[in-house]
Amino acid sequence: MEVSRKADLLSCVHYLPRIRLDEGGVVRSVIDLINGLVGKGVSVTLLTHDAEDCPSHWIRDSLGNPRVQEVEFSGARVPSLAKSQLGRALREADVLHLHSPWYPTNIPLAAMAREAGVPYAVTLHGMLDDWPMQQKRWKKRLYLAWRGRRFLENASCVHCTAELEKEQAARRAPRARWQVLPLVVDLSPYKELPGEDVALVEIPWLQGDVPTILFLSRIHPKKGLECLLKAFVLLRERGIFCKLAIAGTGSQSYVEKVNELIGKLALEDRVRLVGMVGGPLKASLFQWADVFVLPTSQENYGLVFLEAMACATQVVTTSGVDIWPQLEEAGAIIVDQDPEEIARVLEEQTCDLKALQERGIRSRAYVFEKLEMGVLASRYVQLYRDLAEDSRR
Repeated sequence: MEVSRKADLLSCVHYLPRIRLDEGGVVRSVIDLINGLVGKGVSVTLLTHDAEDCPSHWIRDSLGNPRVQEVEFSGARVPSLAKSQLGRALREADVLHLHSPWYPTNIPLAAMAREAGVPYAVTLHGMLDDWPMQQKRWKKRLYLAWRGRRFLENASCVHCTAELEKEQAARRAPRARWQVLPLVVDLSPYKELPGEDVALVEIPWLQGDVPTILFLSRIHPKKGLECLLKAFVLLRERGIFCKLAIAGTGSQSYVEKVNELIGKLALEDRVRLVGMVGGPLKASLFQWADVFVLPTSQENYGLVFLEAMACATQVVTTSGVDIWPQLEEAGAIIVDQDPEEIARVLEEQTCDLKALQERGIRSRAYVFEKLEMGVLASRYVQLYRDLAEDSRR
């Protein structure tokens, strides 16, 4: 009997249309997952239309790295050249891993995988949660009715990152086969921290002997920033002085709206937009902050929470985050998206900074112990093996 070439080396194909880091956590999570898989000896091919922000060493040197393959097609139509490229990649794969339920280009890829006898998995990245499903809801419902639901229910696995995500998504594709696994997150940049001085030099406004609250995220209405600003008004009324650093970018119109609200609420002396931060400056800003607050309406995994904890910073967020039970276990404080409650929690937390630091240290230990990249990557390797074996049967 012929021995399958797949018995020794596990091979997978990931597809994501654009590798642009400014498009949010999905791209970052895919990059981290691929790095984790490669670290476990998995052969990975990344299919994309735009490899702009792929790690440079992936492109420069394929030895020991994933293979990046740019392909051109859109919608349900696949040109002959792209079809040949895709077919070759799929024939060499044990599993096809797709990301997001909404890309129309997933549909022909899934069909090609079925024709090649290759199982496919779909990671939702929180996009079937209740809150995002209320945005452009008729368009999304029509897409699900047209092809989206069948695409999900034909998948060998629909991957959610938390049980709460699965509960919400299952109503949209009740016959899908579900798998819950945490995301693979590379926290190695936070093992050695740069110290607080980097942030103080780059952002002198931070200096001073008052508690600092940090909001670091995309500046978008769903993130609850307006709610946080109203909480700062309540703190001022109670005679509590804290600084709020708002890090991130968003649409020009909404950033202008936030600036106008800061002026209207007379918070210019204690609130500052500091722009986009990354690298050592980002880690240093986390270190300097006493509390990281993201009173979001909805979040799936929220890599930023793990980054904050990895920097020993106390996290405050809402139950709109799919992994809020896990965050709470790690030491986060879960609140309603309510200015009064947020103000109360910030007042309580900043009255004892020593205890705050101790809780941050425990959170840091938790994420490095429980969310170690190699351990989680091994679970994806096992998932791929199980899907491939089921398919061969």
